[in-house]
Amino acid sequence: MIDYKEKHCSLLATIASGEAYLTVGTHQTLTALALAGFVTIDRVRRADGLRVQRVTLTAAGHEYLAGLWY
Repeated sequence: MIDYKEKHCSLLATIASGEAYLTVGTHQTLTALALAGFVTIDRVRRADGLRVQRVTLTAAGHEYLAGLWY
């Protein structure tokens, strides 16, 4: 059985640190978090011309992440 609490906590903490850039596709978990309103996914072009998806936490995502620590 997958421990979603641990998986979500790890993923959201990585996103909150500002290190999350995706270069290809979006993972199913990330899609679910976006549909729930916890993250936003923006397609951007970096300075080197590479198209990436920038992932950021919403206010609800910050609250969800804070709740996962307990």
